[in-house]
Amino acid sequence: MKTIAALFFLALAGSIAAQQAVTPTNRIELFNGTNFDGFKFCMKNDADPMKTWSVTNGAIHCNGSAIGYLRTEQSYNNYVLYVGWRFLKIAPKADNTGVLVHMQLPDKVWPMCIQIQGKHDRQGDLFLMGGAESKEHMGMDANTAIPMRSESAEYSVGTLNTSETICNGNDVKVYINDKLMNETTECTDTNGFVGIQSEGADFEIRKMYLEPSTNPDEFFKVITDAQTGEYAVVNSDKTTVSLKDKNGNVIWATDVAREIKSDPYLSDGKIIYMQLSNNFLSVELGRGAVTLDKRTGKIMIIIHD
Repeated sequence: MKTIAALFFLALAGSIAAQQAVTPTNRIELFNGTNFDGFKFCMKNDADPMKTWSVTNGAIHCNGSAIGYLRTEQSYNNYVLYVGWRFLKIAPKADNTGVLVHMQLPDKVWPMCIQIQGKHDRQGDLFLMGGAESKEHMGMDANTAIPMRSESAEYSVGTLNTSETICNGNDVKVYINDKLMNETTECTDTNGFVGIQSEGADFEIRKMYLEPSTNPDEFFKVITDAQTGEYAVVNSDKTTVSLKDKNGNVIWATDVAREIKSDPYLSDGKIIYMQLSNNFLSVELGRGAVTLDKRTGKIMIIIHD
C-alpha cells in the first residue's frame, strides 16, 4: 500500500511539474518535423488520433475526420507563437481549424482556452472557450467571437500562411500573414498549453515554434545613453544605432543608420530617443523619425513639418 501511495504522489508531482508554465528565453521548436514528441491528443468520443493526425514529408497533416486537438505537454506564458500552415483542400463544413492558446486542464472537447479562429476566411476571429473571459468578450456567450478587425488576410487554398500570436501577460494579439487581425486584453488566463484544433479541415503545418515575447512595459522605453539592450546598441554620441536579434545577430547595421542620417531632411538632428516594441523599432531623429518593421525589414521615414 505504501508503495502504491508513493507511486501515486510521484505521478502527481510529475503532473504538477509538467503544468508549471515556462517562459521562453530563446526559440523553442514545438514540432520536430519527424513525430509527435512533446504533444498529447484529445479526441471526441475517444477517436483514434492516428486516424486524424499524421506526420508526412516533414509536416503535421490533419485530415479533419474526427473532432479534437493536439496540444503541447508543456505549459507556457509570455511568448510569440508562430504556426506555418496551409489548407490542402476545403469543402462546406470541412473548412475549419484553429490555434489554441492558454489551454487549461482537464482535457476535453473543448477546454478552457483562447482560440484563434482557423475557419476559412475567418482567420483572426477570437473565441473565449470553456469559461475563459477577457475585457472585449465580457457579456458575450462562448459561441460569439470577438470579430477580426479587417478583411481576411488569408492566402488562397494550398498556399502557406503564417499565424503569429503574441501572448504578453493577460493580453493576446493576433497577426495573420503579418497583418494585425485582432487583440484582446485582461484575459482571465495568462498561461497554458498550446494546441491545434481538428474540426473538419484538411490542412498541414510546416512549422510551429515559440519565441520570447517582449513585455511592452519593460522594453517599450526611451534609450538616452550608450546601452546594450535585448535589441539595440546606441553609441554614446547618440548618432548611430544597430539593431540585433535575440541571438546577437545584427539585422539593422550602423552603416544603414548613417545612410539614413545623411538624408538632408534628417541630418540636422541626433538620435533623440528610441522606442522598442514587439515588431517595430522607432528612432526619433530631430526633424524626422525612422521606423523599422523587424518582420519585413522595411524602413519608413517620416518628416516632421
